[in-house]
Amino acid sequence: MNQDVKKLSPSDLLATQFLERAKEFQANVELIKVLKSRTYKIGEANVLVRASSEGNRRYFFGINYITVEDIANLDNPFVAFICGSIDKVVIIPAKILFKHLPEISHDRNGEYKINIDKDLNIILAGRNNRIDCSALINKWNLLTTPPVIQEESKNTAEESLHSILQGRLLEIGNVRGFDTFCPNKIKTFNEKKLDDIATLKTCPELQFSDFNLLRQIDVLWFKNRVPSLGDNGFFFKREILLQADLDHYYPMDVCEDLRLKGKDKYWLVNSGNIWHRTSDNLITFLIRRYKYARDLYCNRSDRRWKMLDTRSDYMRLGFFILATLTVIQPLMVSIRGFLKIRDWAWFWHFPICVGFLITYGILTVRTCLKQALLSLRSIVQPN
Repeated sequence: MNQDVKKLSPSDLLATQFLERAKEFQANVELIKVLKSRTYKIGEANVLVRASSEGNRRYFFGINYITVEDIANLDNPFVAFICGSIDKVVIIPAKILFKHLPEISHDRNGEYKINIDKDLNIILAGRNNRIDCSALINKWNLLTTPPVIQEESKNTAEESLHSILQGRLLEIGNVRGFDTFCPNKIKTFNEKKLDDIATLKTCPELQFSDFNLLRQIDVLWFKNRVPSLGDNGFFFKREILLQADLDHYYPMDVCEDLRLKGKDKYWLVNSGNIWHRTSDNLITFLIRRYKYARDLYCNRSDRRWKMLDTRSDYMRLGFFILATLTVIQPLMVSIRGFLKIRDWAWFWHFPICVGFLITYGILTVRTCLKQALLSLRSIVQPN
């Protein structure tokens, strides 16, 4: 036993002593395994334990934003800062610390640099700005007798983590410009109901949807734009499909017709078991792509969906041309991919980019010349 203790680092030894002290207060101590941090269930409280060995004037603690957010969303959450000795422990409610995070410096990875001064107060940005922790020093009763939570409102760590992930997905979807929906109307994230974070209160009517399955999905993102799905991946309800212009049919045009009628929400199924084999080699693949674009887009005047429509479409096309001509970006993509998965197929990326640029460049020139010739004929031979 003593040999094991000797192997511990000073901070690990302090954390072990903290847990032993907690057991003296007749509290059950259990590691919360679903979280990657050193977090324990002590009695009815959930406690993140951080330890710092004796410092000169301050005690330093590094905590990632995600870790603090995880803890703050548990029931009865606390953070225990052990400052050099088991007799100098700041036991602060995690929600108080979480609210003050904007006043604490951090690096670009979200690692917060928490400093506690010799009086055991948490240092904040600004001259003489502190969180007064005098009433929180060695307050073990906060852990052993935390506020009572009604039985129906209690959450396990697993349930809380589930709500945290739902809340983060909703916020990410909102930031990226999607409409968001969550079937969970009761749970909270950062003291907000998930239903209040979502931008949609009811789920839009989906094409070919199973609403029993919908209730089991954590978060849905929607965007008012026809997704690039491919014509081997569309399913529509018959009564909705009949609202499109079927006399001038093409899958993406049908989507555009329905989008303009407000039928713009899709149930997207991503399956790794569905493959669309176009060709056996690069040359025949590019030839087929040329024929598809020529016959199904360039030679038809009844298309409603446009390959290039918005300003962002043209900007992305310009970036693709520039990146391909300068070589560096496609090669960086290949190198990054190869470093993650050691497969030489990553280095096909640049030849395929060049192939697409040449193929569609030839088609663009051909289409422009054809239109110019037709315009010239109409001038020379007017009706």
